[in-house]
Amino acid sequence: MHSPSTQTPTKPTAAPPRGRQTSRLILAIATAALVLLCDASRAARAAPSEVIDPNSLMTVRKLAQARSAELDKQCVETKPTEAEAPSIELAFLEVAGLFSLFFHNFPYGENLSDRTYDALSIANAFSHAFECSPHWDKRHYLTKARSILDLRRRELASEQRPETKDELASLTEAYGALDQRLDGLTRGELRPGSTPGTSPAPPPSAEPEKEKEERGYWAQWRDRLSLRVELGGGRLRFGGIDSDGDTFSPAVAPSVRFLAGEHRRHVFGVGFRYGAHRFRVDNASSDPFLSASPPSTTHWGHTIAATFGYGFRLHPRWFSVHTTFDAGLEIHTQGTVFGREILGATVSLCTWGEAVCLQVRGFSTLHGASGYFDGILVGTSLDIFRITDNALRKRREP
Repeated sequence: MHSPSTQTPTKPTAAPPRGRQTSRLILAIATAALVLLCDASRAARAAPSEVIDPNSLMTVRKLAQARSAELDKQCVETKPTEAEAPSIELAFLEVAGLFSLFFHNFPYGENLSDRTYDALSIANAFSHAFECSPHWDKRHYLTKARSILDLRRRELASEQRPETKDELASLTEAYGALDQRLDGLTRGELRPGSTPGTSPAPPPSAEPEKEKEERGYWAQWRDRLSLRVELGGGRLRFGGIDSDGDTFSPAVAPSVRFLAGEHRRHVFGVGFRYGAHRFRVDNASSDPFLSASPPSTTHWGHTIAATFGYGFRLHPRWFSVHTTFDAGLEIHTQGTVFGREILGATVSLCTWGEAVCLQVRGFSTLHGASGYFDGILVGTSLDIFRITDNALRKRREP
């Protein structure tokens, strides 16, 4: 490859033929039309009252697929002549525009694999358009291709389908190929379209590595950890006497979760739960512990138990039902024995990706020791890890 500085022209360059000027003018007008088309598609997506008819969009997609099949591997395996390149470049831009119109406006519903296919088709068309006449000044074709792949990769992070892993691999592979092409242009290499007088590429910018987004907490632990903080109250029965309404029961329940099923709708959890219970009893009782206590006594009790849970996601984000069973010890430091075995169960209705739940819990001790309590509690809970997952998902969404 010759350096641009070694090719000093010895005489003025003749004006390009009129036919070539006309081709360039047509290409410039077509590129401007493509930009307006993309802006129109975004505007249509932002205005629900002007939604394009899905049947019309399907016609647009079929046209794009047919035109793409006609062009096939032009400008990649089959190099066009200098005269043919502008018209083929324009044809690939037309294909990218048609696929983009469909991609940004069609209601895919459950057919989200098609959305991945369309994103790859848009990127492929832009990449082929660049290769028809590769030049530093046309690098925006590659950045447009890369941006649509990055958009679809971020969308996949919130989709719970068995195909997402393979789709993400395809998108990442295509993204990496575009990155290599852009890196070569930035270093001044692999620029077959360079001509004397072309300004050099700027130094590479210090952008974070995209691959880091696929590692760390988001990739390894998202949806797998739980730290639930519970607040509630209810009616406890202590020594045969019901407590009054001044009952307060905070708890914390860490666990590890396992998601199963075709759409990750089944949630299994294993962990433990610690709860504290403050309550008052105002009457005497035949219980030897209570009969020795003054009237209207405030008591504190504690429970710690292993938990085993199952949940079903009726909607992946907005509604799920969970039940948890636990077995452990109840502790009342003033009782006749230090600990007593308990069994308990909790039923929860959750929303916002299981971050917020309303729940009812019941537990009971094994009888035989005084100074212990049973009860039913009603309350709410917040999951710290689900809130974190929701915040990270929101940052990654376009």
